[in-house]
Amino acid sequence: MRRCLLVLLNLVLLTLFSLPVLAAEKFTIVTDPWPPYVYSEQGKPVGTDVEVSISILKRLGIDAHIELLPWKRSLALVERKEADAILAASRTAERDEFLFFPNEAVSTGVTVFFQRADQTLQTIDLENPSKLKVGTINGYSYCTELDNSRLIKQSSRVASLEQNFNKLLLGRIDLLVEVGAVGLYSAKSMGISDRIKMIPNARYCAGGNHLAFSKKAGYDDLAKRFGDELARFKKTAEYQAIIGKYGLRSY
Repeated sequence: MRRCLLVLLNLVLLTLFSLPVLAAEKFTIVTDPWPPYVYSEQGKPVGTDVEVSISILKRLGIDAHIELLPWKRSLALVERKEADAILAASRTAERDEFLFFPNEAVSTGVTVFFQRADQTLQTIDLENPSKLKVGTINGYSYCTELDNSRLIKQSSRVASLEQNFNKLLLGRIDLLVEVGAVGLYSAKSMGISDRIKMIPNARYCAGGNHLAFSKKAGYDDLAKRFGDELARFKKTAEYQAIIGKYGLRSY
């Protein structure tokens, strides 16, 4: 009997110390501001993806904190395993090399093109962009269709969406690319909703925004458990309350 108890105790200890995150360790998520999914309010990270991800990790026994940093730096930190996860990341073949992606995305979105309210473009020709000047964000990957297009390859990249909106209004670019919900939310925050509009027949990259995990030992299992728990969480009233709180809707 005593031998059985000792074996059982060893198994319990082995399991505890095999978990990818120990309670005493700090679990760090990095990302950049991307409202309404991720942003800062009174110095605290908030947003739909923030609340959903933190809720899921707590259910898994992980107390995480989020650092808002430039996107390229965030990617570099998880690639070097200096951060544990990155939030609001789209999945690409390149990122699969250094990140574990759960099967379930935290949120979804569609990428669109924004133009000034006085412009009349109805569609976009990705391979024959003429003289259109397009604004994109440093380090952002959109989707294969856009990333490999001439239009995006010759785009002008800056550090933030706000910079691109300002360039658009000043006429320094003709279009900017962003997930629709993010662009509309930011334009409203900047007080310029009446000065911009989406091109109606140019919608791309329908897909997910993930909490993706650094390729540290054991994090492949953590990614799987996160995805499984997230799928269950999306069926709850708590999840619906979070989405409603930030006013996400179809557009």
